[in-house]
Amino acid sequence: QRFQQLASTHREELAAMTARVSTRPDMSTRTREDLRALEAKRTDPEEAEAATKKRHREKVERHLEEHRAMSARVAALPRTTFRNRARREEIEERRLDLGEAAEKHAQRVQERARWFEQEAEAMMSRVAATPHATFWTKE
Repeated sequence: QRFQQLASTHREELAAMTARVSTRPDMSTRTREDLRALEAKRTDPEEAEAATKKRHREKVERHLEEHRAMSARVAALPRTTFRNRARREEIEERRLDLGEAAEKHAQRVQERARWFEQEAEAMMSRVAATPHATFWTKE
């Protein structure tokens, strides 16, 4: 009974609130003319997509044209370097080809191997020259 009374009271309050709201004028901040103008400006999604693609294509073409112009300007400039011709030729002379570099490396490795063998032989001869030492008595 109490719940039924609460429900009916709620329905009455809701109906009264709806009546009060419906009697008030529209509170929209936009006038009907503004709304019509906005609706007229709205575009169809396919048209908007086509316009976007067109703008993108034009932007890419503009970028490519600027890039081509810049490349042409750079190509027209004389070459500049901080090394003179004699220095570049000297660098080129000192540069090794791969075969020559591999040959020099193999030669260095062989020299090191020979040196190591000589050092090992010298060490062994020094060891052999030392008298035999023992802690045992002569008996």
